[in-house]
Amino acid sequence: MRNYILSFLFLCIPYLANAQEIQDEEFIVFADAKVKAICVENWDTNNDGELSYSEAAAVTDIGEEFRYSEITCFDELQYFTRLTSIGGDAFRACKYLTSIVIPNSVTSISLAFHDCSGLTNIIVASDNPVYDSRDNCNAIIETSSNTLITGCMNTEIPNSVTSIGEEAFRGCKYLTSIMIPNSVTSIGWGAFMDCSSLTSIEIQNSVTSIEGEAFCGCSSLTSIEIPNSVTSIGWSAFEGCSGLTSIEIPNSVTFIHEHVFMYCEALTNIIVASDNPVYDSRDNCNAIIETSTNTLIAGCKNTLIPNSVTSIRHDAFYGSNLTSIEIPNSITKIGGYTFEDCVYLTSISIPNSITSIGQEAFHYCDVLTNFYCYAETVPSTDSSAFIDSNYENATLHVPACAIDDYRNTEPWSGFGSIVPLDPMEFDLTVSDAGIATLYLDFSVAIPDVEGMGDVMYVSDVVDRSLVLTKVENNIPAHTGVIVYAKPGTYTFTSSTTHVDACANSRLSGVTQDTPTADIDGTVYTLSVGKNQGSIGFRKFTGETLAANKAFLALNKSGDVKFFDFKFDGELTGISTTEQDVDAESAVIYDLQGRRVTSPSKGTYIVNGQKRFINNR
Repeated sequence: MRNYILSFLFLCIPYLANAQEIQDEEFIVFADAKVKAICVENWDTNNDGELSYSEAAAVTDIGEEFRYSEITCFDELQYFTRLTSIGGDAFRACKYLTSIVIPNSVTSISLAFHDCSGLTNIIVASDNPVYDSRDNCNAIIETSSNTLITGCMNTEIPNSVTSIGEEAFRGCKYLTSIMIPNSVTSIGWGAFMDCSSLTSIEIQNSVTSIEGEAFCGCSSLTSIEIPNSVTSIGWSAFEGCSGLTSIEIPNSVTFIHEHVFMYCEALTNIIVASDNPVYDSRDNCNAIIETSTNTLIAGCKNTLIPNSVTSIRHDAFYGSNLTSIEIPNSITKIGGYTFEDCVYLTSISIPNSITSIGQEAFHYCDVLTNFYCYAETVPSTDSSAFIDSNYENATLHVPACAIDDYRNTEPWSGFGSIVPLDPMEFDLTVSDAGIATLYLDFSVAIPDVEGMGDVMYVSDVVDRSLVLTKVENNIPAHTGVIVYAKPGTYTFTSSTTHVDACANSRLSGVTQDTPTADIDGTVYTLSVGKNQGSIGFRKFTGETLAANKAFLALNKSGDVKFFDFKFDGELTGISTTEQDVDAESAVIYDLQGRRVTSPSKGTYIVNGQKRFINNR
């Protein structure tokens, strides 16, 4: 019996060995353990820890199970013979994936290999009815349209391909060069996006359109020759080409979309062919100008805006490497986002012609140091124009005549300091009466010179008297004041510091000779009386008010012909000092405002200061 059993076992050994071999063939042998682990986890239906050919053939959708994984090789995908679609992001950012084989059952592939930077081998099953990888090109080509939809670092584009599809090479970080054959007529949206090592690309004269973001993020691309066949350049086509230094737009290009050179930080040279019918780069401006509208649509670090330009497109300098720019007075408007993300912009000059500035025009200009604005009327400015631009630490330079307007208008008031563009001066002549009025449309510092007395403003009108209050250090713009000083000429210079308005200031004024008829109310002007007697404000009977003089305009003055001065106690700030006074050289008034030539002992206004005269 024992011998019989041994004989039986001996006879069965070949059969058992063959059965084991058959069993081994039922399971897919994966080259990559990580691929096997994902496949077993998702599609091992009998839970035996393996994936059989039949289990693979039953899979109809792989979803995004491989997305962001560290798989290296997936040639075994060819056994997923019921898989008809590989959806968007199916293998996104599988940066170690080097090889894959597409089965013949797949008839739909949509942006499946974004950022698969390590891909070197792509094969489509030869009997696939929709796609092919002809001529061992290491790419996926849609057969019917001859569109290359997926490429890799080893792709050689066949001469039969007519278009590079949307995001075909996106994220091929190790692609260094590519030659586009003369069969290709269009480069699709994002076709070479984020190919950060691409330094050389040859585009043949057959290409007519470069779609949006086609070369976005190709940071190693230093130059590119656009063939004379191209008629349109799409949105952000060269955005983020931070190594691009120069580009020439041929005469065939008749449409350039927005943001074309955004974040092209090294771009210094832009030339448009002289015979281009739509665009130009006049005056060697290093910019693209739409000829018919005189609109600058794209600029760079070296752009010099010609005086013939009348507008700047809102994205023209978005993300450029500008350090400074001067805008000519032919331009009236700065649109939203125009200089957004100009992170190297330290200085900008805008002309008096600017009337409006749009939203986030200088957003993220975070090293802005000096902003020169020559507009005497504060431009209408969106509240977000300077957001995140470091303007709270920057200096705003504006016309002295408008400095207080800027200081009181948002968002301009948010600048760290606001100073006059150029100091402005006004010479005031004080007559023998020792008193004068002054009205300017810019704030000025009170001269710290010998002979200058006090500067007063009218803070109230009480009965027939004007209450005077002293002004300290600086006279605010648009504020009428009374100046006490020795006879002579005094120079008032525009203030470099913020000047608060005087509370309840009652005096008005004009900066040019003005007909009295243009003034609302009864006008009173400074009067020293006959023979330089009592001083105050007397009803004006003339026809013209003199420039830069202050006056009082009252709507309800009744029959009052004269207002004298009432010094508001110590609120005037006039100091009291006991001293001798040289009556011959001083200008002296009593406390009723009457000129005194031979004062006796008592309190007087001497050269604008309250003094106790101890003369005997």
